[in-house]
Amino acid sequence: QRNYDYLGCRIVFDEAHIPLIDEDYRPSIRHVGELRSMFPLQVIVMSATIPVGMEPALRKFYFLSEGYFTRTIRASVDQPEIKYVLESPRVINHSVDAMYHHFLMTTKKMGPGPHRALVFVKRGIDGVSVVNRLEKLYHARPGFYYGGGVSKNLSDLPRLTSQERAKMVLEWTNGTAPPILIATAAFGSGVNAPNVRHVYHIDYPNSVISYLQESGRAGRDGSPSYSVVFPVERPKPVAGKDRPYFNTTAPKGDVTGMSAMQAMAHISPQCLRVELSRIFDPEERFCDPNGTQ
Repeated sequence: QRNYDYLGCRIVFDEAHIPLIDEDYRPSIRHVGELRSMFPLQVIVMSATIPVGMEPALRKFYFLSEGYFTRTIRASVDQPEIKYVLESPRVINHSVDAMYHHFLMTTKKMGPGPHRALVFVKRGIDGVSVVNRLEKLYHARPGFYYGGGVSKNLSDLPRLTSQERAKMVLEWTNGTAPPILIATAAFGSGVNAPNVRHVYHIDYPNSVISYLQESGRAGRDGSPSYSVVFPVERPKPVAGKDRPYFNTTAPKGDVTGMSAMQAMAHISPQCLRVELSRIFDPEERFCDPNGTQ
């Protein structure tokens, strides 16, 4: 306090990485530079998912100067309670079958629950496929949590209100709905659901930020949990394209880690944990594919 008595104001931004990956997110944040030019202002930015490579762009966005007046505090992103698994590519229904089998087998070994699972999809149409397949396997229809963009692109899906989404999450957590919830990225930053033992990705996440943030929904109480990626076998790529599971090229100035996620598709599954730490933690780490993480 004694060091900042001269300040006129202090502003704290949580989930500070979001404006860099979503141009439509709270446009007023982009005026922070104007505020800083008007009067003394301390800015604190926080996020659990800032790759080391994103830090310069983050400083620039929030007008954080280099050197003495800006201090960076980092903690390791490693979550030892989570086991990271990368499965082999399958067509989407076979991926869902394998996911459901994994959920049944591992929850049986975990003992009494309640145990919850989140299934993340990149596309609304994949979410519909997952819901329909799980309904046949589980004999009850799981919830599908999505935002307005999905209902806009798929006319068969009704637009969900915030009250309907909140009700869906409540029923999922309290056990009045099936234990598996399907969701797009609209599930949102900062949603803290208890007893999540499994996070599944049907197909690769769009970026390494999405992967870390969504995987981190599991094991928040410190109990052993799983993060499993089921790549979806798509039609063969166009000649000359060497990344068969991605149809998007990483943009120039890739701050979200899209290219890093694409590269992770080609590493040894045993090295997923180390690769995440390498991207998000300043300390250099190495992995022996034949050893342990």
